[in-house]
Amino acid sequence: MGRGLIVDGWLRLRGWARIGVLASRLRMMLDDVLATRIDNPGLGPAVGSTETRDTADRVIDIVRRLVEFNGLDQ
Repeated sequence: MGRGLIVDGWLRLRGWARIGVLASRLRMMLDDVLATRIDNPGLGPAVGSTETRDTADRVIDIVRRLVEFNGLDQ
């Protein structure tokens, strides 16, 4: 295993660097989706946003599956 990574400046995880990069990118995508949905509840993506409803739903589904299966592919 690699040396690990630190999430949000306090949570230490051990794993390969490429997994950390994927987790970081997924976190950024989720943050964007949540911000858009909070700013525009029920309206879908914000005007001028590159996010589509389908992409946003897929990001949320991926995060949901990771949480449900504790990061394992079941």
